Amino acid sequence: MIEKRRRLNWVPKELPSKPLIVVDLSTLISWPTGFVPTNFDIVVPQVILDEVAGHETNRSENKFFNTLFAHPKTFWFATDMLDLVQRERSPSKTLPPWAFIDILQTIHLRQLIANKPTALLERYKQSRSEKSLTDSYKANKRNLQEFQSTFIPAPGPQPEWLRPLCDKFDHEEMIAFLRDPTALLKCFGNFPKYAHPEWQKVLTTFPDQKAIGRWYRIELWYCMMNMTGRTKDMANRWEDAQYAFAASYVGRIATKDDQLKQLVSHIFPDVEVVEPT
Repeated sequence: MIEKRRRLNWVPKELPSKPLIVVDLSTLISWPTGFVPTNFDIVVPQVILDEVAGHETNRSENKFFNTLFAHPKTFWFATDMLDLVQRERSPSKTLPPWAFIDILQTIHLRQLIANKPTALLERYKQSRSEKSLTDSYKANKRNLQEFQSTFIPAPGPQPEWLRPLCDKFDHEEMIAFLRDPTALLKCFGNFPKYAHPEWQKVLTTFPDQKAIGRWYRIELWYCMMNMTGRTKDMANRWEDAQYAFAASYVGRIATKDDQLKQLVSHIFPDVEVVEPT
């Protein structure tokens, strides 16, 4: 929607002033129309627009946009995962504390809402009617499998080095392995960049500090779930991965989704999981 920022030392003039919380779409549309909590600002991944477009009815779309239009300054868009990974070009690179918020994208959206909210909604609906957003949504849902087959050094999304653990199907052992600081080392086998001792040092920590480590551990979780036959109950795992990734930076998430709650609690134990009321 807008050009990616080029200056990594740029300090935004507008930053969130309230505590932040990631809220998933199912929670947002379960609230009364136009309601938002007054004690938090809300962070949502940009995939939420694809998620809304992927719904077969207009109910989710209407409730989401009505709430967004009523409280535009309450919402902040999370920075895309690949953007954060690319910006952490070296193991010593430390991003500013607001890096996980896409400030420019958020401000741009607020300006559209303030100036021509009807035009924004019509453009969105036109994109949906032309199926460009829906097609994008379906393509993004395939991304998780593509990540697994591309990043994990084994044929397809089921690496043999995980099979003994998954075949045993001991839940506690699987979680212990998932939380092992060294668990990701095999995931980076095809990437000489991450074989460097300095990268190895920062990628063998738990909870993960680097964006690439956070994302790969999410991937590892879904790979293990896939190998144990449990992804059939995770139809929205692409969106859940984005919510969990954003929550790992925000430190708080509101969701009623049991699978998402498990993902966050296992991989990001420092994140507070709030049960919406």
